[in-house]
Amino acid sequence: MGKKPRSDSKLDRLPGGQRLELRDGLLAGWKYAEALEWLKVECGVSSSLAALSAFYSRHCKPVIKERRQLLALKAESIIEDADKS
Repeated sequence: MGKKPRSDSKLDRLPGGQRLELRDGLLAGWKYAEALEWLKVECGVSSSLAALSAFYSRHCKPVIKERRQLLALKAESIIEDADKS
């Protein structure tokens, strides 16, 4: 299990919509520099690369893992269907 997030983590304390937008932006391919600029301009929050990396580990990696699992299940289903025909 990973480290427990800091209780004063600015990024984890973002309002839900902003936190999801940050997560989705990172999942869509934002570079960390772009995410930090977005945080500063849109959310009024300054952060560090280390904090953003920790946020990515907590919020993005689980989504990526779940997506991979779903894709693996879909692939298995396609293979099973192909074997039946």
